[in-house]
Formats: sequence, structure tokens, C-alpha cells
Amino acid sequence: MRKSVIRQLVAVSLVLVILLAYGTAGIAAAESFRIRTLERGVSLRTNPWVESNNKILGIHADTTLEAYGEINGWYYVYYNGYWGYVAARDETGRALVSILPSGYGSGGNYGNEVQFSQVDYSSIQIRTSKYGASLRSDPWVDDHNKIGSIHANTTLDVYGEIDGWYYVFYNGDWGYVASRGTNGNALVTVIPKRR
Repeated sequence: MRKSVIRQLVAVSLVLVILLAYGTAGIAAAESFRIRTLERGVSLRTNPWVESNNKILGIHADTTLEAYGEINGWYYVYYNGYWGYVAARDETGRALVSILPSGYGSGGNYGNEVQFSQVDYSSIQIRTSKYGASLRSDPWVDDHNKIGSIHANTTLDVYGEIDGWYYVFYNGDWGYVASRGTNGNALVTVIPKRR
């Protein structure tokens, strides 16, 4: 009970600090960025931590959201009439959301709900090279966005491509695989899908 009261006081204090920092316009006046929920979706919560009674509602997979700040791995967002927090990762460290590069998602969709290009990806697959590849939550290399490793000579269905990154589903996770390594060597080969 005491922890809950302390947490609520902390949350109220954070909101007050943000309101003071951005004036009467509130949080919306802060510089925003876009995030996209991954295949499992996420919970919108009143506070930036998991508690049995602080869930507001669930947000579906592949939903693009405006984020107005981040605190300890939680993004502050506005969704379906509610302000709240969305976790970047679950308790096992698995990514729940992907930060979108600026400019993406403003003119349409992204991920499964977005068209990466006019290419029909239903007829192609990719196969990883003898070195294998990394599966990442975002289409770029970052210290914190690696979801897992994909073994050499693994064949994957392609659901989209953006800037040399293929969007795939592997081992229970949606993510991006680079077509080339930082040294320029090919990490995957595009192959026709067998019918």
C-alpha cells in the first residue's frame, strides 16, 4: 500500500515537472518522435512500471504512436484518448516497440501496416550467408536493438524492405535483417520463393 502511494506521488510529480517545463500546452508541446509496437502489442499504463492496477488498456501490434518523452525504458504516449506509458522491453529484455527513423510513418504506414515499396514480396525469400545475420528491432545497427542471431543458410520469408533492411519473422520475433554488413559483404541472398 505504501509503495503504491509513493509511486503515485512520483508519477504526479513527473507530470507536474513536465507541465511546468512545457507550459500550459502540456506534454504535447514537447518534441515528439514515433514508435511502433511489435508483434505482441503492449499495455498502456498510468505509471512507468508494471503493477496489477495501473494498466489503462492494451495497444495492438503494429500500431504507430507519437512518443513525447522517455524515462527508464518507458515511452510517454497519447493513445485512444489517454496519456500513459509504454514499456520499450518486457521483463525478459525482449523489445516491445521499435523507434521509427524520423520521416517514416508520416505519409502512411510502417511495418505490417505499411507498404515499404511497390515490390511484391510474396514471391521472394532471403537466405542468410555462411556468417548468419542479426535480427534487429529497427532497420539500423544499434547497441540495444539486437533481438537475436539467425544461423547461416537460414531461409526467411520477406514482408518488406527499407534502405537495404528486410523485414522478417524469425523464431517468434518480427525484425529487420541487413542485406549487407558494415564491411559491405552480403549477409543475405534474395531467392525466389518455391511454389
